[in-house]
Amino acid sequence: MTTGNWIEKSSIELKGCQAAKVEHGQGLVATGANAANEVLVKVPKEMLVNEKLVVEYAEDKPLLKTLLHTNDKGDSTDEIELSPRKIIARFLLYQILAIRRGTPDETFAGWVQSMPPGREIGLPFTWEDHDIQTLENTSIFEATVAKKHVLAVQYKGLFSGETLREKVKDYVSNGPLAKELKEVDFEVTFNDWILVEEWIASRAVAYPDEDKQEISLAMVPVVDLCNHKNTANALYRVAEDGSGGIELVAVKDVEKGAEITINYGPHTGSSEFLFNYGFIPSDHTTAKKASFFYGLYDVEFRKCIDPGFEPKAVDNPEELPEEEQTYQILVAFYDRKQSRITFSQEEEDGHASWSDEFIVMYCCGDEVSLVRNEETGYFELHFRDQELDLENIDECIKSRDEKFYNEVVRSRGNAIVNRMLAKFFIGEPPSDVKPEHHKLFSLEQRLLKAVQDNCQSNLSA
Repeated sequence: MTTGNWIEKSSIELKGCQAAKVEHGQGLVATGANAANEVLVKVPKEMLVNEKLVVEYAEDKPLLKTLLHTNDKGDSTDEIELSPRKIIARFLLYQILAIRRGTPDETFAGWVQSMPPGREIGLPFTWEDHDIQTLENTSIFEATVAKKHVLAVQYKGLFSGETLREKVKDYVSNGPLAKELKEVDFEVTFNDWILVEEWIASRAVAYPDEDKQEISLAMVPVVDLCNHKNTANALYRVAEDGSGGIELVAVKDVEKGAEITINYGPHTGSSEFLFNYGFIPSDHTTAKKASFFYGLYDVEFRKCIDPGFEPKAVDNPEELPEEEQTYQILVAFYDRKQSRITFSQEEEDGHASWSDEFIVMYCCGDEVSLVRNEETGYFELHFRDQELDLENIDECIKSRDEKFYNEVVRSRGNAIVNRMLAKFFIGEPPSDVKPEHHKLFSLEQRLLKAVQDNCQSNLSA
Protein backbone atom coordinates (compact mmCIF):
# COMPACT_ATOMS: atom_id res chain seq x y z
CA MET A 1 0.00 0.00 0.00
CA THR A 2 1.39 3.38 -0.99
CA THR A 3 1.38 6.33 1.40
CA GLY A 4 -1.20 8.05 -0.79
CA ASN A 5 -3.51 5.01 -0.75
CA TRP A 6 -3.28 4.74 3.03
CA ILE A 7 -4.10 8.43 3.49
CA GLU A 8 -7.15 8.10 1.22
CA LYS A 9 -8.51 5.27 3.38
CA SER A 10 -7.77 7.07 6.65
CA SER A 11 -9.83 9.74 8.41
CA ILE A 12 -7.15 12.35 7.70
CA GLU A 13 -8.26 15.15 5.36
CA LEU A 14 -5.91 16.63 2.75
CA LYS A 15 -6.91 19.85 1.01
CA GLY A 16 -4.84 21.05 -1.91
CA CYS A 17 -1.86 18.79 -1.26
CA GLN A 18 -0.69 15.19 -1.49
CA ALA A 19 2.14 12.92 -0.38
CA ALA A 20 4.86 12.76 -3.02
CA LYS A 21 8.52 12.05 -3.64
CA VAL A 22 10.65 15.14 -3.04
CA GLU A 23 14.36 15.91 -3.00
CA HIS A 24 14.94 14.42 0.47
CA GLY A 25 12.62 11.40 0.36
CA GLN A 26 8.91 11.81 0.97
CA GLY A 27 7.07 15.04 1.59
CA LEU A 28 3.89 16.97 0.98
CA VAL A 29 3.39 18.83 -2.30
CA ALA A 30 0.68 21.34 -3.23
CA THR A 31 -1.72 20.03 -5.89
CA GLY A 32 -3.10 23.51 -6.49
CA ALA A 33 -2.62 27.09 -5.40
CA ASN A 34 -3.21 27.57 -1.67
CA ALA A 35 -3.67 30.97 -0.05
CA ALA A 36 -2.16 31.96 3.28
CA ASN A 37 -4.19 30.74 6.30
CA GLU A 38 -5.78 27.89 4.36
CA VAL A 39 -5.94 24.56 6.21
CA LEU A 40 -3.98 21.99 4.20
CA VAL A 41 -4.24 18.91 6.42
CA LYS A 42 -6.65 17.97 9.22
CA VAL A 43 -5.63 15.10 11.51
CA PRO A 44 -8.49 14.08 13.83
CA LYS A 45 -7.92 13.54 17.53
CA GLU A 46 -8.30 9.77 17.19
CA MET A 47 -5.27 9.68 14.85
CA LEU A 48 -2.87 11.45 17.20
CA VAL A 49 -0.49 8.79 18.50
CA ASN A 50 -0.09 9.96 22.08
CA GLU A 51 -0.19 8.45 25.55
CA LYS A 52 -3.98 8.47 25.80
CA LEU A 53 -4.56 6.83 22.42
CA VAL A 54 -2.01 4.07 23.07
CA VAL A 55 -3.39 3.17 26.50
CA GLU A 56 -6.95 2.94 25.13
CA TYR A 57 -5.81 1.08 22.01
CA ALA A 58 -4.02 -1.52 24.16
CA GLU A 59 -7.15 -2.57 26.09
CA ASP A 60 -7.92 -5.44 23.68
CA LYS A 61 -4.32 -6.08 22.61
CA PRO A 62 -2.72 -8.41 25.21
CA LEU A 63 0.86 -8.13 23.94
CA LEU A 64 0.83 -4.33 23.78
CA LYS A 65 -0.77 -4.24 27.22
CA THR A 66 2.04 -6.42 28.52
CA LEU A 67 4.63 -4.12 26.95
CA LEU A 68 3.04 -1.12 28.64
CA HIS A 69 2.97 -2.86 32.00
CA THR A 70 6.64 -3.86 31.86
CA ASN A 71 9.20 -1.36 33.11
CA ASP A 72 12.74 -0.77 31.87
CA LYS A 73 14.08 -3.47 34.19
CA GLY A 74 11.76 -6.10 32.74
CA ASP A 75 9.52 -6.16 35.81
CA SER A 76 5.75 -6.43 35.50
CA THR A 77 3.83 -3.48 36.98
CA ASP A 78 0.19 -3.01 38.00
CA GLU A 79 0.16 0.59 36.79
CA ILE A 80 1.84 1.97 33.68
CA GLU A 81 5.11 3.51 34.90
CA LEU A 82 6.38 4.73 31.55
CA SER A 83 6.91 8.21 30.13
CA PRO A 84 4.75 9.28 27.14
CA ARG A 85 7.80 8.80 24.90
CA LYS A 86 8.27 5.18 26.02
CA ILE A 87 4.55 4.48 25.69
CA ILE A 88 4.65 5.65 22.07
CA ALA A 89 7.79 3.57 21.48
CA ARG A 90 6.08 0.39 22.66
CA PHE A 91 3.09 1.17 20.43
CA LEU A 92 5.39 1.42 17.40
CA LEU A 93 7.15 -1.83 18.32
CA TYR A 94 3.76 -3.53 18.48
CA GLN A 95 2.86 -2.18 15.02
CA ILE A 96 6.13 -3.55 13.60
CA LEU A 97 5.39 -7.00 15.06
CA ALA A 98 1.79 -6.93 13.78
CA ILE A 99 2.97 -6.12 10.25
CA ARG A 100 5.68 -8.77 10.46
CA ARG A 101 3.25 -11.55 11.47
CA GLY A 102 0.81 -10.59 8.72
CA THR A 103 -1.96 -8.86 10.69
CA PRO A 104 -1.34 -5.16 10.01
CA ASP A 105 -3.64 -2.70 11.73
CA GLU A 106 -5.95 -1.06 9.20
CA THR A 107 -5.67 2.33 10.86
CA PHE A 108 -1.95 2.63 11.51
CA ALA A 109 0.00 0.05 9.46
CA GLY A 110 0.11 2.18 6.31
CA TRP A 111 1.50 5.09 8.31
CA VAL A 112 4.17 2.94 10.00
CA GLN A 113 5.19 1.44 6.66
CA SER A 114 5.51 4.95 5.18
CA MET A 115 8.17 5.96 7.69
CA PRO A 116 11.79 5.83 6.51
CA PRO A 117 14.19 3.00 7.36
CA GLY A 118 17.01 3.76 9.77
CA ARG A 119 19.63 4.01 7.02
CA GLU A 120 17.79 7.06 5.65
CA ILE A 121 17.66 8.82 9.03
CA GLY A 122 21.13 8.20 10.45
CA LEU A 123 20.91 9.94 13.82
CA PRO A 124 24.33 10.08 15.52
CA PHE A 125 23.46 7.61 18.29
CA THR A 126 23.02 4.93 15.58
CA TRP A 127 26.54 5.42 14.21
CA GLU A 128 29.32 2.91 14.68
CA ASP A 129 31.56 3.56 17.69
CA HIS A 130 34.50 4.73 15.56
CA ASP A 131 32.25 7.30 13.85
CA ILE A 132 30.88 8.52 17.18
CA GLN A 133 34.43 8.88 18.49
CA THR A 134 35.15 11.39 15.75
CA LEU A 135 32.50 13.64 17.33
CA GLU A 136 34.70 14.07 20.40
CA ASN A 137 35.48 17.72 19.70
CA THR A 138 31.88 18.69 19.00
CA SER A 139 29.14 19.68 21.42
CA ILE A 140 27.02 16.57 20.85
CA PHE A 141 29.68 13.96 21.66
CA GLU A 142 28.72 13.43 25.32
CA ALA A 143 24.99 13.35 24.56
CA THR A 144 25.46 10.89 21.69
CA VAL A 145 27.55 8.48 23.76
CA ALA A 146 25.09 8.72 26.66
CA LYS A 147 22.03 8.13 24.48
CA LYS A 148 23.53 5.10 22.76
CA HIS A 149 24.43 3.62 26.14
CA VAL A 150 21.02 4.33 27.70
CA LEU A 151 19.15 2.77 24.76
CA ALA A 152 21.29 -0.37 25.00
CA VAL A 153 20.71 -0.65 28.76
CA GLN A 154 16.95 -0.10 28.42
CA TYR A 155 16.66 -2.69 25.65
CA LYS A 156 18.61 -5.27 27.62
CA GLY A 157 16.57 -4.52 30.75
CA LEU A 158 13.15 -4.72 29.09
CA PHE A 159 13.86 -8.07 27.47
CA SER A 160 15.97 -9.51 30.29
CA GLY A 161 13.23 -11.94 31.34
CA GLU A 162 12.08 -15.00 29.42
CA THR A 163 8.38 -14.22 29.87
CA LEU A 164 8.19 -11.12 27.67
CA ARG A 165 10.42 -12.63 24.98
CA GLU A 166 8.21 -15.73 24.89
CA LYS A 167 5.06 -13.63 24.59
CA VAL A 168 6.56 -11.74 21.64
CA LYS A 169 7.59 -15.00 20.00
CA ASP A 170 4.16 -16.58 20.53
CA TYR A 171 2.43 -13.50 19.10
CA VAL A 172 4.50 -13.53 15.90
CA SER A 173 4.41 -17.35 15.61
CA ASN A 174 0.61 -17.37 15.54
CA GLY A 175 0.41 -14.95 12.62
CA PRO A 176 -0.45 -15.98 9.04
CA LEU A 177 3.05 -15.15 7.77
CA ALA A 178 4.94 -17.05 10.49
CA LYS A 179 6.15 -19.78 8.13
CA GLU A 180 7.78 -17.21 5.86
CA LEU A 181 9.79 -15.52 8.61
CA LYS A 182 13.40 -15.92 9.66
CA GLU A 183 14.32 -16.79 13.23
CA VAL A 184 15.30 -13.19 14.01
CA ASP A 185 11.81 -12.00 13.04
CA PHE A 186 10.24 -13.66 16.09
CA GLU A 187 11.68 -11.11 18.51
CA VAL A 188 12.05 -7.38 18.98
CA THR A 189 15.57 -6.85 17.70
CA PHE A 190 17.90 -4.09 18.82
CA ASN A 191 17.59 -2.67 15.30
CA ASP A 192 13.80 -2.45 15.82
CA TRP A 193 14.41 -0.72 19.15
CA ILE A 194 16.79 1.84 17.64
CA LEU A 195 14.59 2.47 14.59
CA VAL A 196 11.59 3.29 16.77
CA GLU A 197 13.69 5.75 18.78
CA GLU A 198 14.84 7.39 15.54
CA TRP A 199 11.24 7.78 14.40
CA ILE A 200 10.20 9.40 17.66
CA ALA A 201 13.27 11.63 17.92
CA SER A 202 12.94 12.96 14.39
CA ARG A 203 9.14 13.04 13.94
CA ALA A 204 7.30 13.46 17.27
CA VAL A 205 5.93 16.92 18.09
CA ALA A 206 4.98 18.76 21.26
CA TYR A 207 1.57 20.38 21.34
CA PRO A 208 -0.84 21.80 23.96
CA ASP A 209 -3.19 18.98 24.97
CA GLU A 210 -6.59 20.47 25.79
CA ASP A 211 -7.57 17.47 27.93
CA LYS A 212 -4.56 17.79 30.24
CA GLN A 213 -4.06 21.51 29.72
CA GLU A 214 -0.34 20.92 29.32
CA ILE A 215 2.23 20.24 26.61
CA SER A 216 1.98 16.66 25.33
CA LEU A 217 4.06 14.51 23.02
CA ALA A 218 2.49 12.95 19.95
CA MET A 219 3.24 11.58 16.54
CA VAL A 220 0.99 13.13 13.91
CA PRO A 221 0.55 11.06 10.73
CA VAL A 222 0.85 12.99 7.44
CA VAL A 223 1.96 16.20 9.16
CA ASP A 224 5.15 14.26 9.95
CA LEU A 225 5.83 14.10 6.21
CA CYS A 226 6.65 17.81 6.19
CA ASN A 227 10.33 18.55 5.74
CA HIS A 228 12.18 21.45 7.34
CA LYS A 229 12.88 24.83 5.84
CA ASN A 230 13.85 28.01 7.66
CA THR A 231 11.54 29.96 5.36
CA ALA A 232 8.68 27.48 5.84
CA ASN A 233 5.34 28.01 4.15
CA ALA A 234 3.22 26.16 6.75
CA LEU A 235 2.87 25.40 10.45
CA TYR A 236 0.92 22.93 12.58
CA ARG A 237 -1.45 23.88 15.38
CA VAL A 238 -4.27 22.50 17.49
CA ALA A 239 -7.44 22.59 15.37
CA GLU A 240 -9.37 25.81 15.92
CA ASP A 241 -12.74 24.05 15.67
CA GLY A 242 -12.29 22.63 19.19
CA SER A 243 -12.11 19.02 17.99
CA GLY A 244 -8.74 18.42 19.64
CA GLY A 245 -7.08 17.39 16.39
CA ILE A 246 -4.05 18.89 14.67
CA GLU A 247 -4.16 20.89 11.45
CA LEU A 248 -1.49 22.02 9.03
CA VAL A 249 -1.99 25.61 7.90
CA ALA A 250 -0.34 27.65 5.14
CA VAL A 251 1.42 30.74 6.52
CA LYS A 252 1.94 32.23 3.06
CA ASP A 253 0.63 31.65 -0.45
CA VAL A 254 1.74 28.26 -1.77
CA GLU A 255 2.01 27.71 -5.52
CA LYS A 256 0.94 24.50 -7.24
CA GLY A 257 3.78 21.97 -7.21
CA ALA A 258 5.61 23.62 -4.31
CA GLU A 259 6.72 21.46 -1.40
CA ILE A 260 4.92 22.22 1.86
CA THR A 261 7.45 22.72 4.64
CA ILE A 262 7.51 23.61 8.32
CA ASN A 263 10.25 25.06 10.51
CA TYR A 264 11.49 22.44 12.99
CA GLY A 265 12.60 25.22 15.32
CA PRO A 266 13.68 28.78 14.52
CA HIS A 267 16.09 28.77 17.46
CA THR A 268 17.38 25.23 16.98
CA GLY A 269 21.16 25.13 16.61
CA SER A 270 23.20 23.09 14.15
CA SER A 271 24.21 20.55 16.79
CA GLU A 272 20.58 20.00 17.81
CA PHE A 273 19.57 19.50 14.18
CA LEU A 274 22.23 16.84 13.64
CA PHE A 275 21.48 15.12 16.96
CA ASN A 276 17.68 15.09 16.56
CA TYR A 277 17.14 14.97 12.79
CA GLY A 278 20.37 13.65 11.28
CA PHE A 279 21.09 16.71 9.12
CA ILE A 280 22.10 20.36 9.28
CA PRO A 281 20.08 22.89 7.23
CA SER A 282 22.01 24.21 4.24
CA ASP A 283 21.46 27.82 5.27
CA HIS A 284 23.21 27.41 8.63
CA THR A 285 26.42 29.45 8.36
CA THR A 286 27.45 29.26 12.01
CA ALA A 287 26.50 27.37 15.15
CA LYS A 288 24.23 29.47 17.37
CA LYS A 289 25.25 27.58 20.47
CA ALA A 290 27.70 24.88 21.52
CA SER A 291 28.06 23.29 24.95
CA PHE A 292 30.96 21.19 26.22
CA PHE A 293 31.59 19.31 29.45
CA TYR A 294 34.96 19.23 31.18
CA GLY A 295 36.29 17.66 34.36
CA LEU A 296 36.84 19.97 37.33
CA TYR A 297 39.68 17.71 38.48
CA ASP A 298 41.26 17.56 35.03
CA VAL A 299 44.87 18.74 35.33
CA GLU A 300 44.81 20.47 31.95
CA PHE A 301 41.72 22.44 32.92
CA ARG A 302 43.38 23.40 36.19
CA LYS A 303 46.29 24.81 34.19
CA CYS A 304 43.82 26.95 32.24
CA ILE A 305 42.70 28.46 35.55
CA ASP A 306 46.24 28.71 36.91
CA PRO A 307 49.00 28.28 34.28
CA GLY A 308 51.49 27.55 37.07
CA PHE A 309 49.42 24.76 38.62
CA GLU A 310 51.19 21.48 39.40
CA PRO A 311 49.33 18.63 41.11
CA LYS A 312 50.69 17.68 44.53
CA ALA A 313 50.03 14.54 46.54
CA VAL A 314 49.68 15.26 50.28
CA ASP A 315 48.44 13.20 53.23
CA ASN A 316 46.76 16.15 54.92
CA PRO A 317 44.58 18.55 52.85
CA GLU A 318 45.70 21.39 55.11
CA GLU A 319 49.19 21.00 53.62
CA LEU A 320 47.87 22.15 50.24
CA PRO A 321 48.50 25.75 49.17
CA GLU A 322 45.73 28.14 50.17
CA GLU A 323 44.61 28.62 46.55
CA GLU A 324 44.24 24.86 46.14
CA GLN A 325 42.25 24.52 49.37
CA THR A 326 39.89 27.24 48.14
CA TYR A 327 39.48 25.47 44.80
CA GLN A 328 38.66 22.16 46.50
CA ILE A 329 36.02 23.89 48.65
CA LEU A 330 34.36 25.44 45.59
CA VAL A 331 34.28 22.09 43.79
CA ALA A 332 32.83 20.38 46.88
CA PHE A 333 29.99 22.91 47.12
CA TYR A 334 29.42 22.85 43.36
CA ASP A 335 28.69 19.16 44.00
CA ARG A 336 29.62 17.70 40.64
CA LYS A 337 32.79 16.45 38.99
CA GLN A 338 32.04 18.11 35.67
CA SER A 339 31.00 21.57 34.60
CA ARG A 340 29.52 22.73 31.32
CA ILE A 341 30.69 25.71 29.34
CA THR A 342 28.35 27.11 26.70
CA PHE A 343 29.36 29.30 23.78
CA SER A 344 26.72 31.31 21.94
CA GLN A 345 26.31 34.04 19.37
CA GLU A 346 23.48 36.57 19.20
CA GLU A 347 21.61 36.64 15.91
CA GLU A 348 20.91 40.37 16.09
CA ASP A 349 24.40 41.80 16.57
CA GLY A 350 26.64 38.74 16.15
CA HIS A 351 28.05 39.15 19.68
CA ALA A 352 29.77 35.91 20.74
CA SER A 353 30.17 35.01 24.38
CA TRP A 354 30.48 32.21 26.95
CA SER A 355 28.65 31.13 30.08
CA ASP A 356 29.88 28.81 32.83
CA GLU A 357 28.59 28.83 36.40
CA PHE A 358 31.74 27.35 37.96
CA ILE A 359 34.14 29.74 36.23
CA VAL A 360 31.99 32.71 37.29
CA MET A 361 32.05 31.50 40.90
CA TYR A 362 35.81 30.91 40.81
CA CYS A 363 36.47 34.35 39.32
CA CYS A 364 34.77 36.06 42.27
CA GLY A 365 37.97 35.35 44.22
CA ASP A 366 37.90 36.45 47.86
CA GLU A 367 34.36 37.81 47.46
CA VAL A 368 33.14 34.21 47.84
CA SER A 369 33.81 32.74 51.26
CA LEU A 370 32.91 29.82 53.51
CA VAL A 371 30.53 30.83 56.32
CA ARG A 372 29.12 28.74 59.15
CA ASN A 373 25.38 29.11 59.69
CA GLU A 374 24.95 29.57 63.43
CA GLU A 375 21.38 28.24 63.40
CA THR A 376 21.93 25.03 61.45
CA GLY A 377 25.61 24.46 62.14
CA TYR A 378 26.20 23.83 58.43
CA PHE A 379 28.70 25.67 56.25
CA GLU A 380 27.49 27.81 53.36
CA LEU A 381 29.13 29.63 50.48
CA HIS A 382 28.51 33.36 50.61
CA PHE A 383 29.04 36.09 48.05
CA ARG A 384 30.02 38.92 50.34
CA ASP A 385 27.38 38.92 53.11
CA GLN A 386 24.67 36.80 51.42
CA GLU A 387 24.39 33.09 50.72
CA LEU A 388 25.26 32.19 47.14
CA ASP A 389 22.50 30.56 45.10
CA LEU A 390 24.38 27.54 43.73
CA GLU A 391 21.59 26.79 41.25
CA ASN A 392 21.91 30.20 39.59
CA ILE A 393 25.40 31.48 40.32
CA ASP A 394 25.83 33.74 37.30
CA GLU A 395 22.61 35.70 37.80
CA CYS A 396 23.11 35.80 41.58
CA ILE A 397 26.49 37.57 41.25
CA LYS A 398 25.34 39.84 38.44
CA SER A 399 22.19 40.99 40.25
CA ARG A 400 24.09 41.89 43.43
CA ASP A 401 26.92 43.85 41.82
CA GLU A 402 26.70 44.24 38.06
CA LYS A 403 29.78 46.45 37.84
CA PHE A 404 31.93 43.90 39.71
CA TYR A 405 30.47 41.14 37.54
CA ASN A 406 31.25 42.92 34.26
CA GLU A 407 34.61 44.49 35.10
CA VAL A 408 36.16 41.82 37.33
CA VAL A 409 34.43 38.46 37.01
CA ARG A 410 33.99 38.50 33.22
CA SER A 411 37.49 39.90 32.71
CA ARG A 412 39.07 37.12 34.77
CA GLY A 413 36.80 34.60 33.07
CA ASN A 414 37.78 35.80 29.59
CA ALA A 415 41.41 34.98 30.35
CA ILE A 416 40.52 31.46 31.53
CA VAL A 417 38.14 30.79 28.64
CA ASN A 418 40.69 32.09 26.14
CA ARG A 419 43.17 29.48 27.41
CA MET A 420 40.49 26.76 27.37
CA LEU A 421 39.58 27.52 23.76
CA ALA A 422 43.18 27.24 22.65
CA LYS A 423 43.82 24.11 24.73
CA PHE A 424 40.67 22.05 24.22
CA PHE A 425 38.29 23.29 21.60
CA ILE A 426 39.84 25.08 18.63
CA GLY A 427 41.65 22.82 16.20
CA GLU A 428 41.73 21.20 12.79
CA PRO A 429 38.78 19.15 11.53
CA PRO A 430 39.17 15.37 11.85
CA SER A 431 39.69 13.38 8.66
CA ASP A 432 37.48 10.63 7.25
CA VAL A 433 34.25 11.68 8.94
CA LYS A 434 30.65 11.85 7.78
CA PRO A 435 29.83 15.01 5.76
CA GLU A 436 27.29 16.25 8.32
CA HIS A 437 29.83 15.83 11.11
CA HIS A 438 32.43 17.79 9.15
CA LYS A 439 29.88 20.56 8.62
CA LEU A 440 29.00 20.67 12.33
CA PHE A 441 32.67 20.82 13.28
CA SER A 442 33.26 23.70 10.87
CA LEU A 443 30.22 25.66 12.09
CA GLU A 444 31.16 25.22 15.74
CA GLN A 445 34.77 26.20 15.03
CA ARG A 446 33.49 29.42 13.49
CA LEU A 447 31.53 30.13 16.68
CA LEU A 448 34.45 29.25 18.96
CA LYS A 449 36.82 31.52 17.07
CA ALA A 450 34.30 34.37 17.34
CA VAL A 451 34.20 33.85 21.12
CA GLN A 452 38.00 33.72 21.21
CA ASP A 453 38.25 36.99 19.29
CA ASN A 454 35.82 38.59 21.73
CA CYS A 455 37.77 37.32 24.76
CA GLN A 456 41.06 38.57 23.35
CA SER A 457 39.66 41.97 22.44
CA ASN A 458 38.28 42.39 25.97
CA LEU A 459 41.61 41.34 27.48
CA SER A 460 43.52 43.88 25.41
CA ALA A 461 41.03 46.69 26.07
